[in-house]
Amino acid sequence: MNTPMLQQYQEIKNRVPDTILFFRLGDFYEMFGQDAETAAPVLEIVLTARDAGKGQKIPMCGVPHHAVDGYLLKLVAAGFKVAICEQMEDPQASKGIVKRDIVRIVTPGTLDSISSETKNNFLACVYKEKTWALAYLDITTGDFRIMETPSIQILQAELNRIAPSELILSKDVAMLSKLFTDYYLTAIEKNLFLRTAELSERFKKQAELLQQMPVACKAAAGLWQYISQNIPNSGQEHILRISVSQSSTAMVLDKWTRRNLELVESLRTSDEKGTLFSTLNLTKTAFGARLLRNWVQQPLRDPESINERLASVEELTRNTFLRQDIQKALTTVYDLERLLGKLSLGKASPRDLLALGSTLSCLPTVRDCITDNGSQKLAKYLPSLAGLDDLAQELLAAINPEAPYSPKDGNIIQNGYSAEIDSLRAISSGGKEWIARLENQERERTRIRSLKIGFNKNFGYFIEITNANAHLIPDDYQRKQTLVNAERFITPELKEYEQRVLTAQDRLSDLEYQLFSVLRDKVLACSLLIINAAQSLAEIDVFVSLAGAAIQNNYVKPEIRSDGIIHIVEGRHPVVERICDTFVPNDTHLTRNKHLALITGPNMAGKSTYMRQVALIVLMAQIGSFVPAQKAAISIADCIFTRVGAADNLAAGQSTFMVEMNEVAHILKNATADSLIILDEVGRGTATFDGLSLAWAIAEHLVETPDIKAKTLFATHYHELTELEERYPEVFNLHVAVREQGDDVVFLHKILPGKADRSYGLHVAKIAGLPPHLLKRAAIILGELENSPTQRKIVKAVDANMLQPSLFDTQSTHPIFKELEELDLDNLAPRQAMDYLYDLISRVKATKII
Repeated sequence: MNTPMLQQYQEIKNRVPDTILFFRLGDFYEMFGQDAETAAPVLEIVLTARDAGKGQKIPMCGVPHHAVDGYLLKLVAAGFKVAICEQMEDPQASKGIVKRDIVRIVTPGTLDSISSETKNNFLACVYKEKTWALAYLDITTGDFRIMETPSIQILQAELNRIAPSELILSKDVAMLSKLFTDYYLTAIEKNLFLRTAELSERFKKQAELLQQMPVACKAAAGLWQYISQNIPNSGQEHILRISVSQSSTAMVLDKWTRRNLELVESLRTSDEKGTLFSTLNLTKTAFGARLLRNWVQQPLRDPESINERLASVEELTRNTFLRQDIQKALTTVYDLERLLGKLSLGKASPRDLLALGSTLSCLPTVRDCITDNGSQKLAKYLPSLAGLDDLAQELLAAINPEAPYSPKDGNIIQNGYSAEIDSLRAISSGGKEWIARLENQERERTRIRSLKIGFNKNFGYFIEITNANAHLIPDDYQRKQTLVNAERFITPELKEYEQRVLTAQDRLSDLEYQLFSVLRDKVLACSLLIINAAQSLAEIDVFVSLAGAAIQNNYVKPEIRSDGIIHIVEGRHPVVERICDTFVPNDTHLTRNKHLALITGPNMAGKSTYMRQVALIVLMAQIGSFVPAQKAAISIADCIFTRVGAADNLAAGQSTFMVEMNEVAHILKNATADSLIILDEVGRGTATFDGLSLAWAIAEHLVETPDIKAKTLFATHYHELTELEERYPEVFNLHVAVREQGDDVVFLHKILPGKADRSYGLHVAKIAGLPPHLLKRAAIILGELENSPTQRKIVKAVDANMLQPSLFDTQSTHPIFKELEELDLDNLAPRQAMDYLYDLISRVKATKII
């Protein structure tokens, strides 16, 4: 690289070898060498070459600066980091090579281009000392939160909820990376986590909070140092406070439950369509949609907070005028949070300022909606919606409604806002009339009818006269340029005017940008007020959305209880009912004394839909939403667990059955008496007897273990499990009703008490279109199996084992067990231990314990 520009490029590239360098050249960001060869196919742009001096060529590609965000999204999505190198001075005013420098480094977590209006883009940081700590930040909105927890399960559940696009860890704890393989990981030096003083200085109002959470403070410090290294200080002005995550007061939802219940992402399409979020989302603002998305993924556990939300929704369902007036007012509201983020990051356009002014001008209308309709529940938001009216008026008065995208393109400020701008604009725009008058004047004076006055960027204003009229050129004309068939001249009068116009245009451009910068600074000075207003509008928007969904879908207000009861009358699946012509509602009644329902019935009859429906109704109640039922009384669940469906994890070397058992183990380890568990066909991923044995033992464990006794819906094809109803008072059977019509079967989708008589598997196979001869053969085999001695032995074998107490029964009170607990083997000689063992066997046989 022998040219000065390429030498400058190489010097800057050497500072960031692990990135793709976007090198600003005029209106383009250029990439050279290996960066160009790597980026061109990803960005689907042409790879060319540039002269590198001494006859050499270097690969090159480029993207226009005004469209850079889309290209950044592509590169980051492909796993690359991008360094943005800008021109630090005006190329026209510079002498020699233009000064350039890196202004930011773009990674998945520092990307400020928006791929989804309804999703946050979180950068997260995990740190471990005595406890686990998590800090996470969305730089596009300024939302910065921290949490501490002793539980890795709670930490992972929170990470799964926020779905960070990038996760920061300490370089010295390599083993941590094995726990977080689902995320884009970035390792930083440990000393960056220890710079807590800088963090406390930056967030002085949260200094006491940070002292109370020292490990979380270190996680936040590591994240903040990473942000500071990748984004200039000017891009942090909208990040005003650190809040504590609500995870400690929220229902815990693991990744399997979020996936199986399709809260925000469909299992089939991997988008929002067909999810609980899409069903409830009638929000009018982007920040309202993001808040609703967070609520759906983070149900509350505090009854007072839940009832407070329900009361707001109830008021809006009853007050139609209030709901409709607010909806109308919010329709024209732009994304305040991200507009403020763009301003802080220096990426805002005049149109963004106009959008912000337009949005702030809606605040008085929202306040009037609340006061005029006498809202008691929304009145608490009135103070945070005030104090920004003057700023809104100034922005709307200042910014031209037809302003260009770039603040440096001029025509930003409206006429009438600045007297100086109006004067300069008059000088610039009045030029056409002045030139026309001068052109007519000179034609008459010289008697040259073809004389014309023109302008170009290189030579400025000129008078052009053809060679045929050269003999008529006045003496005061000064030659400026010679053409093939004409000459161009300048006069003192035209030169004076040119200087006046060009000076006015330069001054106008500078002054408009200065005023744009002043307005931007005024907005940033009001950042806290704007953030508070945005958060209030978001909550109002969510309440209006939930009320609208309740009315639209005929939901009812649930009763929140604390006695362990889930009582649902005529419950419906909130998503499935919207895509079905008719949906069959079903009742649910679970208590602390009757908490395990065994559900039998054929495939396709509706068992899975029913169980998911119960889970979603409980979850909806705890986010503060009305629910799809005729009546509902819901006791608060601390967790919802689901074991539904089958999928392997080949990347981790796990079979379908191993995945299933891992999920069940996770449930049994973490469930409590306040949990809700959904188990669908546990044990089907292995041999029949293995599966039955495991399913039976798991059901027993859920009933017998004092620390669990969780409310459980357990769907199974193992009809032998229905015998548990007779053995445990906590267990009861449910089945899906079926009507037989000759050789056909009609699934009624109704959940009724009692056990199913048959599985109807062959009927389902017939519906699926299996060949008739195959079905006939299957029926013969089924008859033989049902009458086989092996089948009759299954329950007998279980019965025999049930009559014998386990040697490891934790509730046994026999003195031998107490003796074993107190036995100190370390103080026994080998011969003593052997004698003791023979004596123990003799006594056990005599007492018939086993």
